[in-house]
Amino acid sequence: MTSALPPLLYPSADPAPALDGPPAGAGATNPKQKRSGYVRDPHDFYVEPAWCAELLFDEITFHDAVYDPCCGIFTIPKVAISYGLRASGRDIVARSPHQLDCTDFLECQEVVRFQPPNIVCNPPYKLAEAFARKAIRVAYQKVAILVRLDFLASQKRHALFVEHPPAFVLVLSRRPSMPPGELLLRGEVRATSGQHDFMWVVWECGVNDAITNTIVRWLK
Repeated sequence: MTSALPPLLYPSADPAPALDGPPAGAGATNPKQKRSGYVRDPHDFYVEPAWCAELLFDEITFHDAVYDPCCGIFTIPKVAISYGLRASGRDIVARSPHQLDCTDFLECQEVVRFQPPNIVCNPPYKLAEAFARKAIRVAYQKVAILVRLDFLASQKRHALFVEHPPAFVLVLSRRPSMPPGELLLRGEVRATSGQHDFMWVVWECGVNDAITNTIVRWLK
């Protein structure tokens, strides 16, 4: 099958930013702040460090193109491009000059029509299951989502994993820091030590229903 995913290449795109060391006391006085010290972003826009995607692409082989439906500042597509893949992305808000446009992935019908071969993303955590289910429905090779490790342990998500057993669960041995993207873009904060354990959950589309043993690996 030939994907109609736009053949967007950005070989000269700036590398994803290095993220380390927030200013002391960032977000420390807001009563809605999370344990990390940040106020929760309304769109769950948190920026993953590039090494998270690098570990995924080191471990799992992707072919053709990668599409990120919540591309943020374009970190995952940039890493995919550095691994020789075509890549493109959208987001619900204009966050990167490289994104195609502003689109709500869960409402978008175009993505169903052009059927990207691979979907790789760091979805809004509160919508992660919905993103996973739609991605599995529209992609025809692989789906990979970056989520907290406790995403596995939930009665609410039991049906997802029974109906669509993942091929791989890839546990990140390092805790990534994911500061709020809006603060990062404004230069008000940088990343520090991560507060949560994360993993990649990887589905092989059209194959997973037959999978009885998910492979679990630890990435360092």
